[in-house]
Amino acid sequence: MNNYFRMSAIAIVLSLGYQVATAAQDADDFVKNASAAGIAEVLVGKLVQDEKGVSADVKKFAQQMVRPHGC
Repeated sequence: MNNYFRMSAIAIVLSLGYQVATAAQDADDFVKNASAAGIAEVLVGKLVQDEKGVSADVKKFAQQMVRPHGC
């Protein structure tokens, strides 16, 4: 019976360690993806602002996409 509790405790500790490692990886992935999305948002917004033949509404929206990033 004592061995059962010991093995259960080890299993719980190992599973918690896995969850912490997975959460850290998920956080790193989120930061990378969010950063890439923000950069893409700015680049596309600037590209559209410089494009000829684009409606004023589209250019205004592109400016709104770029402005929050301070670019």
